[in-house]
Amino acid sequence: MRSAVVTATFVLLLASSAWADEPPAPRAHEAPCAEDVRRTCEHLAATSGGSFWSQFRDPQDGAFDTSQWLASKTGFLPVPILITEPAIGLGGGVALTFFHPQEKGADGKPKRGPTGKPVPPSVSVIGGLATENGTWGVFGGHLGIWNDDRIRYTGGAGYVSVNLDYYGLVSEILGRPFAFNIEGFGLVQDLQFRIADTPLFLGARYVYFQNTVGFERLLPIPGVEPRELDSAIGGLGAVATYDSRDNFFTPNTGIKAQATLTLWDPVFGSDHEYRTLDLYGLGWCQVSRKVNVGLRLDGRFADGDVPFWAQPFIGLRGIPAMRYQGNEVLVAETEVRWDFTRRWSLVGFTGIGRATRDLADLPKFFEERGEAQNVWNVGGGFRYLLARALGLRMGIDIARGPEEWAFYVTVGSGWLKL
Repeated sequence: MRSAVVTATFVLLLASSAWADEPPAPRAHEAPCAEDVRRTCEHLAATSGGSFWSQFRDPQDGAFDTSQWLASKTGFLPVPILITEPAIGLGGGVALTFFHPQEKGADGKPKRGPTGKPVPPSVSVIGGLATENGTWGVFGGHLGIWNDDRIRYTGGAGYVSVNLDYYGLVSEILGRPFAFNIEGFGLVQDLQFRIADTPLFLGARYVYFQNTVGFERLLPIPGVEPRELDSAIGGLGAVATYDSRDNFFTPNTGIKAQATLTLWDPVFGSDHEYRTLDLYGLGWCQVSRKVNVGLRLDGRFADGDVPFWAQPFIGLRGIPAMRYQGNEVLVAETEVRWDFTRRWSLVGFTGIGRATRDLADLPKFFEERGEAQNVWNVGGGFRYLLARALGLRMGIDIARGPEEWAFYVTVGSGWLKL
């Protein structure tokens, strides 16, 4: 379920990213961003009657670049989906996106919002996906930008069938994982309001998931109750989001932070009563002309009657989803990007995560106990500046966790957050 929701929302944001932000601030060896956009538009107009492939050549350096192609898309646009999550295997799909008409300013360009950035368009999407281990899903959603970007709405629904492994909670680590399938219908509704003319949004989020779970073997399985095999969760949460990134996909500077407190209760359609708190903070800084450093802090906390498949888990590249679960999870990760040429970059990253059953054990990262477990990751990869005028980079990461290697197709940042 989590992979399907993340993929669906990612497609929405991918489709709208070309309009969502100004291009990133120029570095010392680059032309000003306004000049980049001007040249791109002029070249697009000059080559509109040329070959199809001419729109994929940057007018500034002649390299392969998708800025013109992205900037020229209107109406319906099919977007491919690539899945490399080790928990569900390799896979893919397609999403059909539709860009709704935008209100223009007096100069004929998209209107600017309270912070001076262009107002992104509203986007609708439908699609489907599948992976090699039999996981599949269909979904639809809408990203609504209202009142000149003072109100943001994200809504989606889908039906998924996901094949995963259950390893047990920290103090109940099983001798071997147990394969299971979780299938059902889910939806997300999120509405946030900008506070004055700041990058801060406050709002509410509703999540619902009705599902059926089937294990390859019969119960009992430690940590799994029979009533969790056919149930629903429904939760209403308060959300606060702060976003000062200079670029949506591959930030060079800025902060993205969010706090979500959710109450899961029968009044909201849930068969389980519990509470969750999700916190994360992402920050980037430019330490030199060619070197960028990022830091990620991520905490997830749950208390009450949480079904086994909804327990927080450590999310790091190189570690399958749901491999390390606990009532409380904390993750810290850092990443360095070296732009050794104008187009090509190398990245290196490492992190540590801790899953516990007791909140008091969470800060004790270097103390192994029966109810707490530490894991790590390390890896690297490369990026190619795929759309220079938009600051969009894409590449591949290879990561190692405690048990295995994994690879990921990364668009923008490896820390995509919703």
